[in-house]
Amino acid sequence: MDRQSFPRLLAVVLSSITCLMVVFGTLGYMGFGHSTVSPITLNLSGPTATLVKLSLCTGLYLTYPVMMFPVNTVLEDALSITDDRKSMRFRGIVVVITSFVAWSVPDFGVFIAFVGSSICMILGFIMPAYFHLQAIGDATTKKERMVDYGLMAFGTLMGVLGTIESGRDLINVVVYGQEVSSE
Repeated sequence: MDRQSFPRLLAVVLSSITCLMVVFGTLGYMGFGHSTVSPITLNLSGPTATLVKLSLCTGLYLTYPVMMFPVNTVLEDALSITDDRKSMRFRGIVVVITSFVAWSVPDFGVFIAFVGSSICMILGFIMPAYFHLQAIGDATTKKERMVDYGLMAFGTLMGVLGTIESGRDLINVVVYGQEVSSE
């Protein structure tokens, strides 16, 4: 890895993620107005909606093993599971648990908002800035360090606020059975 190109790469990645989120959110809101619901696919209707939802389900089905591999590896290491038979059993249990969670959440859009508000801020803002500081922290200028700390603070603040708001919505749906309004 070329340490000198990392700041530029970080800036490009963060800018791209931010622009993509803003454009996607704006277009969704422009397309559906005040009645926009989350996830955006719930706003679609007709054969196009079916095709989009089928494509998303297929994508999730095919990428599930890839997404769960690091989770299983970390959990197996933490639980000291080294035997292949125990590992297969453990992975089967993880599949059953994640399937149960997906099935039991009454409004999956609210659950996705909860996960997205907490995890996406960490992945999109906090971790890249943290890695930048770890990778070339000694070689950065004071301005670059301030930008990194600012990104981490912004990501933390927005992640906490988003998690609180979506957590409140999730509790209202799961515990009280209330619908979450889109306004």
